[in-house]
Amino acid sequence: MDEEFRRLVDTTARNKDSVYYYTAELETHLVEASAANRSVTVELTIQDTDIGPAGVLDEGLVSTIADFWTSALITAVNGGRGALTTTLNVQALKPRLPDMYGTDVGVHVVDTDLNSGTMRLRMRATADHITSSGTLDEALVATVTDNHTTFLLISHSLMLDPDEMPISVSVCLSVHTMARIAPGTDVDIVCSVPLADKKLNQPQASAIFVDARNPQIVYAKASHTKQFKDVLGYSSKL
Repeated sequence: MDEEFRRLVDTTARNKDSVYYYTAELETHLVEASAANRSVTVELTIQDTDIGPAGVLDEGLVSTIADFWTSALITAVNGGRGALTTTLNVQALKPRLPDMYGTDVGVHVVDTDLNSGTMRLRMRATADHITSSGTLDEALVATVTDNHTTFLLISHSLMLDPDEMPISVSVCLSVHTMARIAPGTDVDIVCSVPLADKKLNQPQASAIFVDARNPQIVYAKASHTKQFKDVLGYSSKL
């Protein structure tokens, strides 16, 4: 029964017009199938190009494989009836620790302005920092923003109240990549704290990634909101 079901799923998958599927060139193959559990096991040998800069499986790869084989499984289970995809969620897990961002991405401080609450950083983009779509990797943008705006926010808080060491948690960190970028491009990251002369319980900092030679070219934007608390612990609300 399971072997017959396995052949049915495999035939259903191969009957697709796979010219539109990246999966067709991934050499995935069906290992086993269970009609009772309505499940299939697919095997794939991962190549270096299948791993993102953060050291995890590329989400595009995961999405494509999941879409390709679960669609075939659903069609086989439903007696050949087609189905329309409404939602496809993926999450890459367990990064390879040596390749995680945040340890050494070549970021250095260029200048600071304490009065305006701004800090300018610089880094040189490498091929590992750029996604297949040609933009800065969102994980890189998020990590650089988190690392440096956290220091900026804490320093700002200490300037306003030197006797108090702030304890903080991140409430929200959002990133948005924009213009395409080439390897070897020098990028300025301008971090700033709005209302730098005021003490806020929930301060926010922004980071804008621009071309060091032509600041009108914006590669990415990010915002980081933190919550300062006297004591960290469980709470019903921030």
